[in-house]
Amino acid sequence: MVILQADKINDVNTISTLLNYIYGNSLTVTTIQQTISSVKLILAGFSFMVITIGSISLFVGAMGIMGITLAGVYQRTREIGIMKTLGLTTKQVLLVFLLEAIMVGVIGGIIGLVLTFLGTYYLDRVGITMNVGSNGGSPLILKISPSLSMTDVLTALIIAIITGIIAGIYPALKAAKLTVIEAIRRD
Repeated sequence: MVILQADKINDVNTISTLLNYIYGNSLTVTTIQQTISSVKLILAGFSFMVITIGSISLFVGAMGIMGITLAGVYQRTREIGIMKTLGLTTKQVLLVFLLEAIMVGVIGGIIGLVLTFLGTYYLDRVGITMNVGSNGGSPLILKISPSLSMTDVLTALIIAIITGIIAGIYPALKAAKLTVIEAIRRD
């Protein structure tokens, strides 16, 4: 592999064309622009994969939170009746179950962040190696190390809280709408 450096960025394509003209098929010329395009394409595909997996995980997590909270409502119907008998309003019962769903979301978010930190730490140590610009010649090997920003962490926690709220609305409404008589009859 031979690496050439042009004096001016505008000369890169001219030099590339000239080398291809002189050497023909016996030489493969890859410019930095082609390498950057390859890296961008690889990163775009990787980003799409991460977003897809994240979206599926978020949906599955939301269904899990809803299922856990709904099961809690059905298992605690008598307790809901007692809460209402002791004077808790419909709004207060709603808040109890909504807060439980939010806590499940936050705990799931924290567990997800811990796993993300571990994965990022591992990948930072090992690195992600990409072969770009080979085109039949010697590959240019790039080593990419992932990183997390505080914005990423806060965004993940906010998404976990919002997921808990959205997933907990239906079960919390079910619990809040129960009357004392319905709670006693179901148990």
